Amino acid sequence: MNWLIAAMVAVFAIAYWNTDKYDSRKDLTELSHYYQQHQTEFRQLAQAACAYRARNPGTYLTFEVDFPASYPAEIQPEVDTLKRVLRKLGKTELALPVAPQGGCSLFLLQWSEWRGAGGSHLGFSYQPAQHTEYKPELHDATEQDLTQPLFYSKTLGDGWVLEYVNIP
Repeated sequence: MNWLIAAMVAVFAIAYWNTDKYDSRKDLTELSHYYQQHQTEFRQLAQAACAYRARNPGTYLTFEVDFPASYPAEIQPEVDTLKRVLRKLGKTELALPVAPQGGCSLFLLQWSEWRGAGGSHLGFSYQPAQHTEYKPELHDATEQDLTQPLFYSKTLGDGWVLEYVNIP
């Protein structure tokens, strides 16, 4: 009988952990407010990451805060700023996709959920290559059809948008 109680406690603990993780997803309103509160950090992040990108053009890059690497002295100030700002934002990595015409584009993941080859994600994107403006009447449906592709971005300011992608 003790094993049954232990198993039930484990199931409830796992369910609670998963529910808490799911509920930690912030919606567009909360994330827009978060951006406004941390606008200075987002500006610093864009400036440092774009300077870092300018010295490393042409390939998709991922910058990880805790990745043990040594950097050339000329980019160490940008690296230090990236680490400091990402930690302040509670993030550990930043994607630097290849931007059109040699520009600078960044992506800071908020959450993702993938199912096999498809899934969805929401994150902060700086100067994205594609921009489909968010429309509440279309994108706020309570029941999104996850079997259909969906992409939109909500403008925040200073080149930043919230970007949602669903790939069936």
